[in-house]
Amino acid sequence: MSDSVVSWVKIGGVLKKSLVAKLAKAVEDSAIGSVTINNIEVALSALKIEKSIMHASHKLKINIVTDSGEDIKKFCRVHNLTYNYFSEAEDEYNAELCFWKPGMKEERCTYAMQSSEELVAANEITPLCNFMFEALKYGMHYALVDKRFKDLNFIKEHKSGLDIYNLLEKELKQVLWIHPVIPPFELI
Repeated sequence: MSDSVVSWVKIGGVLKKSLVAKLAKAVEDSAIGSVTINNIEVALSALKIEKSIMHASHKLKINIVTDSGEDIKKFCRVHNLTYNYFSEAEDEYNAELCFWKPGMKEERCTYAMQSSEELVAANEITPLCNFMFEALKYGMHYALVDKRFKDLNFIKEHKSGLDIYNLLEKELKQVLWIHPVIPPFELI
């Protein structure tokens, strides 16, 4: 069994009332310790968790002690609920920050140090920084034709006629992780 750290999941979106029992079961299956729903501690039973979820309004915030939260995250992806997943940094482990929203193929994850500073992998940011340095130093046209940057996704898209500045902004947002806005949680 893997080490466990405190983690929590914020969920938003529209869910059919008929699926609340399944969500409660996913919470129960993910938990290996305490469960709180919207800051109220709930007994570790699917029935009590279900009742608490039925009374949740606006945003559903579930705090659990878990090793990964996979059951809840999988439930959200299957039923098109947006989620933010956070695990606390502990001992030698960095904090993990993940999100998913409808339309994404896979969840997006990044890490933070114990000081809560988010980490960006050097291999993700270095080519983009090198490109921007060349564009500032020699001009955008020079950087666009420089063969060192031919494999950057936004350069390939620019060659198809798309606006380079919008593509550069899109690329920066991909590399620099931004938490999505969690929509209100609604039961229908």
